Amino acid sequence: MTGGENPSGIVAKKIVIEYFKAQGLL
Repeated sequence: MTGGENPSGIVAKKIVIEYFKAQGLL
């Protein structure tokens, strides 16, 4: 997953992290 300086990419990554946290995988 590439995002670099793309704010939307950072937001997307944050959402994914929060999702996995909710699933109890992190």
